[in-house]
Amino acid sequence: MDVAVDVFVVAVVGFAAALALGMVVGRRRSQETRVLILLLALLGVAGLVHGVRVAYLPTSPNTPTGGGATTSATRTVPTTSAAPTTSTAPTTEQAPARDRTADFIALVPADQYVPADEMKDHGAPGPNTLGAYACRPESSKVAWTYPLGGTYTSFHAVAVPTGHPGKMPTVTFTVYADDTPVFTVALDELGKSAPTDVSLTNVQSLRLEVAVDARDKCNTLVANWSGITVT
Repeated sequence: MDVAVDVFVVAVVGFAAALALGMVVGRRRSQETRVLILLLALLGVAGLVHGVRVAYLPTSPNTPTGGGATTSATRTVPTTSAAPTTSTAPTTEQAPARDRTADFIALVPADQYVPADEMKDHGAPGPNTLGAYACRPESSKVAWTYPLGGTYTSFHAVAVPTGHPGKMPTVTFTVYADDTPVFTVALDELGKSAPTDVSLTNVQSLRLEVAVDARDKCNTLVANWSGITVT
């Protein structure tokens, strides 16, 4: 649009100047001289118009000045989006609970349960067995209390009465965790058994108790906590 205006202005002004100059020198100069004067007039007018435009009209900030081409280069810095890092903690399998059966059995003095050599005479059911003569105490009850301090996790045993055939009382086996009964079973025949599994997590004390209902039927009865496994 600006170039068109320049051309129009130059044409109009140049044409007017040419007419004026032609009238002045038309009769005094040759044809060649008149053409040359006309061209010079056109160039002068064009230069004048261009000078006015440069001096008074605002220039675009992107318009090159001083005759040199300027290049505006925009440098785009590539941005990299860092992928989120996922920290995967190594998984470790839970180690099996440590067998503490020997420590548990050692908490009861040896003179409070049937000795190993006597157990053979009464058909003791395998190792890790604690047997009691439940009929000998005046109360017809034997109770062992284990101070655990919350450091154990589980208790397993099989309640089973053994002895020689004869009269048989009912034998009641009871497990207390912190004075709360968590297992009880009554057996009235030799060889009958009942497994028990008790959680000891946070348990401070465990009590194993056996009792009979008639002392006169005891004969050689041994009330056993057999196959003890403690962790």
